[in-house]
Amino acid sequence: MADDEPAADNAAEPPADAAAEEVAADADADDIGGNIADERTDNDGIDDADDTTEPKTVDDYRRKMLADRSVYIGNKSYNGYLQDQGTNLSAAQKEQLKKNKNKRFTKQICHGDKLYPQLYQLACLIYIKMTNESYGAQYFTRTTSTKSNAVHPIGQFIANNRIKVPRGDFHTHQSEEFQALLKDDDYKDKDVIYYLPQREMLNHFFGTWGVDFSALLKPTVDDKLRLLGIVLTHEEMKDYIPDIMDKRRGEGGWQPIDSASSRARAAWPILLRLFTDADVKVLFPGKWIEDEFKQRINDKAGDPDFYSNHGNFNPNNKERMALPWDTKTIKFVFKDGHTDYEGMMKYYTMGTGGGDGAPENFADWWDRDESHIMTYTPQR
Repeated sequence: MADDEPAADNAAEPPADAAAEEVAADADADDIGGNIADERTDNDGIDDADDTTEPKTVDDYRRKMLADRSVYIGNKSYNGYLQDQGTNLSAAQKEQLKKNKNKRFTKQICHGDKLYPQLYQLACLIYIKMTNESYGAQYFTRTTSTKSNAVHPIGQFIANNRIKVPRGDFHTHQSEEFQALLKDDDYKDKDVIYYLPQREMLNHFFGTWGVDFSALLKPTVDDKLRLLGIVLTHEEMKDYIPDIMDKRRGEGGWQPIDSASSRARAAWPILLRLFTDADVKVLFPGKWIEDEFKQRINDKAGDPDFYSNHGNFNPNNKERMALPWDTKTIKFVFKDGHTDYEGMMKYYTMGTGGGDGAPENFADWWDRDESHIMTYTPQR
């Protein structure tokens, strides 16, 4: 499936503004600059995005993406590339396809018995838009990092789904985008127009490569510190700690076990509510930002830059709180954070054959030797 076939010599003439964009199509995303800047029109079918609402579901992200002009190719360029008439496959190229039906040709999209160089260029620009941090990377988080494995599927989708509209049928297509094309001097005398709404194409690939909340909900250090901070310091959680940690309260018999299970079920919705409430603040001891403390952290880690590289925690990250957490994912954050915390507690409980252990006040959120939690963190 390698891209090893030279481009055809009789490639269709690209649109007038394609020279700069052909460079952009093969450039690194950081170099594209204004070559694929969006063109604002009144008839582009794009509803302006509302940036005031944080997306909380996959569908929220989909709607926000479709309303975000930065993920769209400029109308003139997009529609110009869509008109690619293609070039016929040579006899040698047809023979190659017989031997390998998945054959890919260099810088061209193969569809039917033709090669389409302009559709390839368009697919490159769309891929750059999807993967560039300044454009669509926040929405298309699962895009393949191998350019060829993304560009050819994009080009194939366009080739398969663009609509060929002969002049006699122009009147039957009443969408604002198509009617805007008819008013463009570049299309008013054409006998055939190829048409595919960008929204349709972007919506399709969002389903393939769009944001996946299972990845977003993977616990971060901030998540674990926030959750543990709430469990260890918030008054509402005080009585539930033994239950969510699955620790018996010293009573015997089955009844206390059943009661503990019931209390744990009641605790998780409370913990979820507190975790996602931006008004609930998790505060660290003030000494954690003192120069003397930072030096102690660096000395323990044996790295003069350890604190500056790994000590910037934010347990009150509103973007993380706004994600669609539920009791199931909160339990996973707690289990992950609890494992880390128990690892730190070994410093305190070693005692036999493992050293002197940590000071007793390590177990207290406010009074312990804070450097223990800082040097243990898996963030390093």
